[in-house]
Amino acid sequence: MRPDTVRTLIVTALVSLVLAGPTAVPSYATTAVPSFAATAAGHHAGHHAHHHKPSKHGHKKHGHKKHGKSRLSLTIGTYNLRAGMGMRKFRNGVTSLRRHVGIAGLQEIGSNRRRHYLTSLRGWGYFRPRYIQQNPVIWNRSRFRLVKAHGDRIARSRHLRGQLPGAKRRKKDSTATVVRLRDRASGRRISVINVHLVHGAVKGGKPWPHRPAVFNLFRNQVAGLVDAVKRERRWGRVFVTGDFNVGYRADKHYALPRLPYRRLSRIKLNSMWQGTRYLRHDRGTHSDALIDQIWSKRKPARARILRWVRPSDHFPAIATYRIRRAHHRH
Repeated sequence: MRPDTVRTLIVTALVSLVLAGPTAVPSYATTAVPSFAATAAGHHAGHHAHHHKPSKHGHKKHGHKKHGKSRLSLTIGTYNLRAGMGMRKFRNGVTSLRRHVGIAGLQEIGSNRRRHYLTSLRGWGYFRPRYIQQNPVIWNRSRFRLVKAHGDRIARSRHLRGQLPGAKRRKKDSTATVVRLRDRASGRRISVINVHLVHGAVKGGKPWPHRPAVFNLFRNQVAGLVDAVKRERRWGRVFVTGDFNVGYRADKHYALPRLPYRRLSRIKLNSMWQGTRYLRHDRGTHSDALIDQIWSKRKPARARILRWVRPSDHFPAIATYRIRRAHHRH
């Protein structure tokens, strides 16, 4: 081909390309491989858009979620350590109970040896009224600080007219042990009322036949306990511990107006056994009866019988409660 012809063809082709515009440029000539940085930036932007969609009120704020009021656990026990057992069994029973609780109401602590042992427990506080040593309250001093403690008479002394076998004819004043504590962890005020109601007054949820004097004492004790709760409520959150000498199942079933279930329910207290699995079988804290109880305004998160703790003819009963932190004013 002649040189002038070749030049003419080249010029014609170039002019055609210019006139056609960029759409005529082949795709392989214009596509570039994206850089890694660009790809990563695009992926991050898409990921952010997917997981952090703005709400209708604006962009979602980041940070920790606000939880409700902080709550702590408080475990309380009640345990009747039979008066006749030896010191070795007594120590074993108290040691086993202390592993599970921060506060406990004890019953039948009659001897001076027992009292000396309880007062010598390292890190634990102890109180019982001067004129009665049967029903003390103990507490873990690293968690609770003693504010005040006293004995509260819940029933006057009287003659039982020989209606209670094995007991003295005259019954002394019935006294509840009242201990006011400050919870160091939550800042809350806690009042513990520990009682041991007279035995032999109630049988199967009803007055024991032919023992009217004993039953009258029992119902007076319950009435006095109700008054004590009302007084202590003005100070703090109340927990009633004790051996009530009436089974919760039978008491709830008959719901007699002078007995603990009706009287304490009327002032908005709940037994630790209310709604628990223990109501579905015949196991109790003493034989088959749930006579050892803890009462409080709120139901416990958990209630248990420590059936492996066996020194006494009773088993310890413990209940775990949720407790809110107190509000502190600055």
